[in-house]
Formats: sequence, structure tokens, C-alpha cells
Amino acid sequence: MSKTRLFFVTDIHGSDRLFLKFVNAGKVYKANVLVLGGDITGKTVTPVFDQGGSWKAQYVGTWREVRSESELNDLERNIRDLGSYPYRTTQSEWEKLRQNEASMENVFIEVMTASIKRWVQIAEERLKPIEAKIIINTGNDDLAVVGDILAQSEYVIYPNEKIVLI
Repeated sequence: MSKTRLFFVTDIHGSDRLFLKFVNAGKVYKANVLVLGGDITGKTVTPVFDQGGSWKAQYVGTWREVRSESELNDLERNIRDLGSYPYRTTQSEWEKLRQNEASMENVFIEVMTASIKRWVQIAEERLKPIEAKIIINTGNDDLAVVGDILAQSEYVIYPNEKIVLI
């Protein structure tokens, strides 16, 4: 019987940086079971304003303006690393969203859902080749739709109301 090496984390709250460290830990620590315990989603959307030739967003309390697609991708990556979801918009569209709670919630669900789907894909790409099992659960800060997304994966194990043998 082979040994099981388990790597467990929780409460990454939407941070791409923490999620990538988590999935890379399988190879680094030779873990064959990785468990993400819950509270996986972020809590905020960061508007990235189209300025017509440049983009502007508030990042770590400072306004940043970028002028190329490469710089924009870096800015959005930095925002995701902190656990927020970048959302490309204009100042006027953002103001309209802020006036309508349902519309704002829809935007949040849209960007959060895209992030979780991307994470599931990354997990499969990085962990399947090393034959590691990945278990991701939701927590009290995660919306029910997150569990629905995880449950659709053929690779990621969503353990809610299941017994999972390790």
C-alpha cells in the first residue's frame, strides 16, 4: 500500500496567487491529495475603467493607469492575486451598476464564476499529470453556485454531503 501525503489549505478568498501556490504544492511537496477546505471565493469586484486608449483601476489604495494590453493583463493579474475580481467597464456603466444591487450582484457572480471555472481547469492541468487527487469544498463565505460549478467537474472532487475516501 502506498503512502498518502495530504496538503490542506483553507480561506484563500479568491486569491489567484494563493490558489496557484496550492496546486503547485502537489508537485513541490509530493502530495497526492490536496484539499482546499472552503471560503475559496473573493468578496470584491475591482472596476477597471476604460479611459479610451488607457485603463485605470484602484489597486492597493493607489490609482494605476496602464496603456497597453500587456500592462492591463498585469494589472488584472495583480488584482486577482489579492483576491478581488477585475471587471472591465466604464465610469458611467459602473455608476449605473452601483445604483442597482441586483445588477451588481450579477456582475459579481459572473466574474466569480469565471474565476472558479478557470481554477478547476488549472487544477486539472497541473494535478492530473502527477496523479494527485484534489478536493475542494465551499465555506460559509461562498455562494451556492460555487458548489454547483465544482460538482460539474469530472476531476475536482466536491465533497459536500459525500464520504470521500482518501
